[in-house]
Amino acid sequence: MDGDFSRSVSTAGSSVSVRLAIIANEQTPYRLHLHRRIAREMPEVELWSLFTHETASSPWRFEEDQAIRPVRFSRSSPAWVQGGRIVRWLEEHNIQAIVLFGYNDLARLRIVRWASAKRVPCFLFGDSNIRGDQPSVWKGFLKCRYVSWVLRQTAGVFHCGRLGREYFLRYGVSASRLYTFPYEPDYALFSNPPLERASVCRRYGLPQDRRFLIFAGRMVPAKRPELLLSAFEELAAIRPEWDLVMVGDGPLKRKLQDHFDTRVHWLGFIDDSAELASLYSACDVFVLPSDFEPWGVVLTEAACQLALAASSVVGAAADVIEEGLNGTTFVSGDLGDLKRALKYVTDPANTQRMKAASPIVIRKWRNLSDPILSLTQALSDAGVRPAAVRVYAG
Repeated sequence: MDGDFSRSVSTAGSSVSVRLAIIANEQTPYRLHLHRRIAREMPEVELWSLFTHETASSPWRFEEDQAIRPVRFSRSSPAWVQGGRIVRWLEEHNIQAIVLFGYNDLARLRIVRWASAKRVPCFLFGDSNIRGDQPSVWKGFLKCRYVSWVLRQTAGVFHCGRLGREYFLRYGVSASRLYTFPYEPDYALFSNPPLERASVCRRYGLPQDRRFLIFAGRMVPAKRPELLLSAFEELAAIRPEWDLVMVGDGPLKRKLQDHFDTRVHWLGFIDDSAELASLYSACDVFVLPSDFEPWGVVLTEAACQLALAASSVVGAAADVIEEGLNGTTFVSGDLGDLKRALKYVTDPANTQRMKAASPIVIRKWRNLSDPILSLTQALSDAGVRPAAVRVYAG
């Protein structure tokens, strides 16, 4: 059993009562963790995991888990045709409920239309957040018409957190059809990583007598790694004991690596969650300076151990950063405010107490936003299966 819950007691007994298909684009560590939880903690559900992309966008290292019943659909055919193949599969397997990740291609639109026509409850998942929703007037008008229409076809909407809830309320979804269903990492792993700090430092060539800020993400303009590096140049002069660790690959990496090298450690992409969790344990502050970040599961990973600093558009920041307690937020794209935030979280009076507070904050948030609880409630509301009673271990 994962995390904080000791057991699940269902009024439906132990026999399978519903065939559920989760349709997503690719297999990632956090998505596989959620699917494993469903397979393990909801024995009354026969879970099928459908993926519209044969390979992941990043080369994660993981073993395919047959317990989640993975099914992959090739992207070689046009999206509308792929949608038709998925619909036929859903019919042949008598799927009784669907969780559909995304709504921005013709394959997914076809699935939504089919589910609505056949009265199969289809819950749409979106990681959008209201602070990233700033289209032009004309695009905003078209988006509002389309998104509102799609959402009306669904049995309910799954969102990641508070800013996601506000986003879908804007597009006409009633509060009674909204369910908190965040991306989540393996919290047990990120709270108790396998390697000690000394081993991590040796593995990655990090000096053991330093304190570390860490960034983990793709080296692309939207993540703003260059903004963080510019802010660190000034911070380095007033915090001589601090270095910066940069994790990830992407088109900006070579340019930035050639320009910024003093007290910056470039580790590249880390494909194993256990290694990443151990690396976090060797660091002190996690920084996410993105200009666009619908959710940001890396922030919830880091919240298991580290003080946090994130831009104001990061969806997860609204839920897992309590200002001044375990970290701070800053105005996205504002170099001066990022410098202020870094000075604040690296102040000797703040770092350790913020690190100690983060596990408490993330635990409190998880207790209010467990995706298994939300899925159980959503299926019950749709009349698919009886509600389950989940007993909290405390």
